Formats: sequence, structure tokens, C-alpha cells
Amino acid sequence: MNRPNRNLILECLKELSDRQLQENLWMGRIPNQQSSFEEAVEGLFTDSGLGDELNKGTTGFSTEVETKLHELERQLGQVEAKGGPTKVINDPAMPRVRDLAAVALELLKHEMK
Repeated sequence: MNRPNRNLILECLKELSDRQLQENLWMGRIPNQQSSFEEAVEGLFTDSGLGDELNKGTTGFSTEVETKLHELERQLGQVEAKGGPTKVINDPAMPRVRDLAAVALELLKHEMK
């Protein structure tokens, strides 16, 4: 079992849970810091190694965390990722994405203590 990069997972969940952070990073409001919806999702599931481990059920996280991450993954698929950052941030699916990411973030933080 490869262990997913937990720090990157936490960082991406924070970004996906925080509308203000999304506005700042995705719209280029912070000098020398830029991100996007696609980068946050890619970071969470691909770059961190979480996606493969989640699909195999070998993340090392609790069932509760894995269930929440699967739910988040499904909800992310509901977001229309084209049309620029403002459209993505205001997408009707994003409030649920933020809620799920926030819950997953808190569950993971608690689990990692």
C-alpha cells in the first residue's frame, strides 16, 4: 500500500472547502499564487495518490473518511468546470462541494491527531 500524501490532501480539501480562498487563488488575487478548480481536484485525487488508494480501499483512513471522500468525488463531477473561475465558484454544485470538503477536512484532521 502506498500512503497518499496527507499534507497535499489537507491542502486541497482546504482549498475546495473555502469560497474566499477559491476567489483569491482561482482569480489570481494573491501575487505569485495561482490555482484553479482543476488543479485542486487533480492535486486531491491524482497528485496526492489518493484516487488510486481510495478506489482500492487502501487509503489507511477510516471508513467514515473514505465514504465522505467518495461522496466529494461524486459531487465534484457535478461541477461545470468550463467557463472560467467565476462560473465555477458560483456553480450550483459548489456549495455542496465546499460542505463535503470541509467535513472531510475536519474528519481527517481529527483522525491524524
